[in-house]
Amino acid sequence: MANTLLGLFRTSAGEDPLTDAKALDTWFRKQPANDYLATSEAMVRVLEDVGARQPKVTASRVLAVLELDRLSTAIHARLLKQYLQPNLSDQIRQRLWHALDDLARWFAYTYENLFEAMLGQRTNGQMAGVVTRMFYYRSQQAKNALFRYERWIPGKWKGLHAAYSAALERGIVQLPFALSGDASPLDHTSAEQEYALILLLQRTNTGNLSAVQIERATQWLRKWTPVLKLSEPPAEAQGEGFWLDLGLGDGLLVRKPQSAQGRLLYLDAAPLQREIGDALVELTLFIQRGGAQEKQDEAGERLALLQRLGSLWRPQAKQTERRGIRVQADRPIQVAAGMVEIAAALRGTGSEMSLYRRFRYGDPVEVASGHVQPGQPEASAIEFEHQSARAWRMQDASESGVKLVSQSAEAAQQKLGSLIAILDEGQTRWKIGVVRRLKKFTGGHTELGVEIIAHHSLLISPKPIASRNTGYSVDGVDVSVENKNIDALYLPPANTPGRSPVRSIVVPAPEFGERRRFLLNFEDKAYTIEFSAPLERTKEWVWSGFEVIRESA
Repeated sequence: MANTLLGLFRTSAGEDPLTDAKALDTWFRKQPANDYLATSEAMVRVLEDVGARQPKVTASRVLAVLELDRLSTAIHARLLKQYLQPNLSDQIRQRLWHALDDLARWFAYTYENLFEAMLGQRTNGQMAGVVTRMFYYRSQQAKNALFRYERWIPGKWKGLHAAYSAALERGIVQLPFALSGDASPLDHTSAEQEYALILLLQRTNTGNLSAVQIERATQWLRKWTPVLKLSEPPAEAQGEGFWLDLGLGDGLLVRKPQSAQGRLLYLDAAPLQREIGDALVELTLFIQRGGAQEKQDEAGERLALLQRLGSLWRPQAKQTERRGIRVQADRPIQVAAGMVEIAAALRGTGSEMSLYRRFRYGDPVEVASGHVQPGQPEASAIEFEHQSARAWRMQDASESGVKLVSQSAEAAQQKLGSLIAILDEGQTRWKIGVVRRLKKFTGGHTELGVEIIAHHSLLISPKPIASRNTGYSVDGVDVSVENKNIDALYLPPANTPGRSPVRSIVVPAPEFGERRRFLLNFEDKAYTIEFSAPLERTKEWVWSGFEVIRESA
């Protein structure tokens, strides 16, 4: 969003929707009724304009901001629901994310300005509401960052702790507040509850939770934070609790700091663990009672997620044992990301990656499919690409997985479930892996945890067998050229920890169908293969076992 200080997104001349509630109502009636994205962007422009002008804070202006906040809740809910849909294009998902984050960022900034102005006043009955909503929108920002596997920097933590310290001194952190005047007591929240939610939500920054799982964790925390309380540290630690140093640029600590840099607080986790235990029992009983398979599957997913979260929200949780011994490493590697790029990389392996590097400068689909030959780039372009490829480094490795780090734009674009191929220097075999963990740090640094599903692979080109009889058959199999060959990865059987050895294949998601048949020519034989149930599937690719139905010379 452009900076309002440049005058690029000012509201109409003389218009100030946040003067009072009447002016806001007049402005809001002009907004499109069903265009939630446009209305959210208009709200952001109003908040940007006020942030640039810094008008005098009055009781009427505070009420107008709170009313704008109330009006935005339905819009935010609709945008979030759309964002969590699984089949969105990356472009639409990016726009929705920015809409959600802009709304949260500018409401948080507006409430911070109001709060700072109120600190200079002796008394103000609106302060509890302002500070509660300020922390609410900081929690929204924290959640949005987790959606993209981004970590909070120490400066953000210190700013958050300073605001809580100021509210704590005013004695308003536990005062309940709700935007709607007729809200039930259960719908009221406080600055302390929102602050605790942020602290606990950041504990879920493991890099392997999806946006849907993070949202579910947030909803659980909203239900359970009323039982929590940040208090002065006990003389002796009793039970399981977290420590919080308000002078430190960090969140919850599992051990008491030896020398605190600021005021020290304590969060007893026992009430939260009791709530989690009750929820686990409820989900287990629901599954045992049986019912519709769809409901059972959903309950099973919730149960598994809650068990993981229960460990993250327990200070002395037992560490999950690694499946294999990790060996420290720090060496450059080649990486190809996605089916199209992996296909091009495997085609170029025999010529020292020259095809792979040229692939990046041609049409990816045409080059990867072999329909056209890639053009030779300039010498400087090859050298640049060679340096870019070396931006990937392997930090540790085991039989089951590796940790990769990179500052490349390509690494930042990866998602959970992305398929990647890895080639060590001096090797000719590409390992095939799936991104299971993602973390993004400041400075464009990305860390990926990758599960290796195959230590080598073969690029094959099976052809879908026509679903209708065209009259061209060999041994009873329709072999018409109605369908084109596709790029696929054959993964030889391997003793992968936790999985039974099986011959398998990875294909683009649109090409998969259980029991669908393909014709595969290999060396001097033709095979008719049939897909079995998928081992794993995403919207980009499907990993499936297969059976050889027929073999002929």
